[in-house]
Amino acid sequence: MLPLSFTRTAPSPLYPDLPAPTTLDLLDPQATDEFFRKLQSSPQTRITHLIHCAAERRPDVAEADPARASELNEKVTQRLSALAKELGFGLVYISTDYVFDGARPPYDVEDEPNPLNLYGRLKRGGEEAVLAVRKEMLEEDFKGKELVVLRVPLL
Repeated sequence: MLPLSFTRTAPSPLYPDLPAPTTLDLLDPQATDEFFRKLQSSPQTRITHLIHCAAERRPDVAEADPARASELNEKVTQRLSALAKELGFGLVYISTDYVFDGARPPYDVEDEPNPLNLYGRLKRGGEEAVLAVRKEMLEEDFKGKELVVLRVPLL
């Protein structure tokens, strides 16, 4: 397990046996690309899966800085999905029930999203980025790892 973080770089008090998080600014496309290429270039550091849970998760902060929130919630997710396909690791994208309007819960996987705020729209954009790369992989009969969207109602 290789924990990554941008702001939290101290070892976890809850999980003292885990290594301290490695600093990575996902908003820096070049640094992100170089980091994952370097990881995948060596059998000792090669990853099999990435759980992508980085996001601007505070709706009020997303509304206050929509460009940064879009970069983190949509564009970073697109880059990570493309890297997962290219470099052969699986990706689990953590999304949210904010992609729905709350009118008819409980929701099914086939229910049409209808986000009511910017945060929900951006997370839906992240989902669409993952699903677009996943669709490419299916069309190409790609034999690599799976790309998955996981919606969790934690907010």
